[in-house]
Amino acid sequence: MPSDDAFPLPSTIPTVRVHGRYVGPDGHPLGGRITFAAPSLLTFPDADLFIAGPLVAELDETGRFEIRLPATDAPGMSPKDWAYTVKEDLEGIQRNRAYAAIFPKLVPEVDLADIAPSDPLTPNYVPVIGPKGPQGATGDTGPAGPQGATGATGATGATGAQGKTGPAGERGPAGPTGGPGPQGPKGDPGTGSVSTVNGSPGPDITITVNGKGTESPAISLLASDVGAIPSSYRGAPGGVASLDASGKVPPSQLSAVSGAGVRNVWTAQALGFEAWTCDPYAVTNPAMKAAKPKRVYLGGVYISEPTTVNAVVMFSRGWAGSSAVPGARFAVGIYDESGRRLAESGIVSSLAEAGIGSPPGSRNNHIGAVPVKLKDAVTLPPGRYWASFWMNGGTTDFYYMHVPNESPSAPANFYLGAPFPRAWAADGYNGMPPALDPAAGEVGIDPAVMALANV
Repeated sequence: MPSDDAFPLPSTIPTVRVHGRYVGPDGHPLGGRITFAAPSLLTFPDADLFIAGPLVAELDETGRFEIRLPATDAPGMSPKDWAYTVKEDLEGIQRNRAYAAIFPKLVPEVDLADIAPSDPLTPNYVPVIGPKGPQGATGDTGPAGPQGATGATGATGATGAQGKTGPAGERGPAGPTGGPGPQGPKGDPGTGSVSTVNGSPGPDITITVNGKGTESPAISLLASDVGAIPSSYRGAPGGVASLDASGKVPPSQLSAVSGAGVRNVWTAQALGFEAWTCDPYAVTNPAMKAAKPKRVYLGGVYISEPTTVNAVVMFSRGWAGSSAVPGARFAVGIYDESGRRLAESGIVSSLAEAGIGSPPGSRNNHIGAVPVKLKDAVTLPPGRYWASFWMNGGTTDFYYMHVPNESPSAPANFYLGAPFPRAWAADGYNGMPPALDPAAGEVGIDPAVMALANV
């Protein structure tokens, strides 16, 4: 686990140490990673610093992780009033959770198990409860009144004939006791408690919500008591939709007839991919299409939520496993919408073992998914990207599944607004370049069918 010294942020930026542990039902440690993604680029003017990209915490051999994050209410930070998107990517878990959480600076250490929702649909975000504020000061007691004056001493009696001293005079009565002093000023109420609830006085009254809080006496409030909608209505039939950290309705809360919420159909995720350029099942390949050497093929993919990938997948029509052309070299990559390369595999001498994702009978003449691992896994925030494929060699031994671009029924580059060609190519490269210009690309190609995966 990283130490506090390994987190190179200025001391003016408050941080929160987040940790946790994941184990299976039998107690064995789980593997995987936890991703914490901010909604956008974070700016800290006072520190002259930008913070960009998600933070990823890997689970160790005991299933534990620890990570230090900038507080979501750091002073002077822009934007403000946001939450982290927390995504679990656990090995052997079919349905991983994704939810939002805020980590205020008043709570410098958080165990994720104390705040993570059991159901990722409710709540929409997870607040971290801050410490209780100090008790308001008690008013000062007024000063005591002055003591009454002592009564006058009686006169001495006259001397008798026999010369005897007369009796002493009686002591006067004590003066009245002074009245109470004025009431001292009322102390300020503490930030963690309230003085009255519905007219009931007392500085010891503390509000508890969802069972949190152990002070006595405790008062529990229902959603109807404060005019709120119960959390059980969020994302439920006949209820209301909630917004994620980016201000959009999560795909899991969309209806069964729209967008990513469509059910009981073959999606990229249903077949083991994270995203793809198109569904290859609907593609007709009337003729073989060979990959052109020194050409970078690019296929558009759409990412609707933070997604971690570590491989680019080509759909092969026929591949001899580089045995036909031993000198062939390959590379894959991912580019953002501006044409900047985000990830690459480097140049490799052979593709992944034939047969992955395909029937055993296609091993010698591979037809199907051919994954190529990236150097490092990358987490893509929502947006539009291009998967890319490149091959170099005197001739080709790789034929790819494609969408016939000459067919008027399948226009790859049909769009409005900011130009984003879903399929294009760039020629004359000896590898995967660090940047490409979409405006200068060739759009008259037969688009290759590609996908992104995390394998």
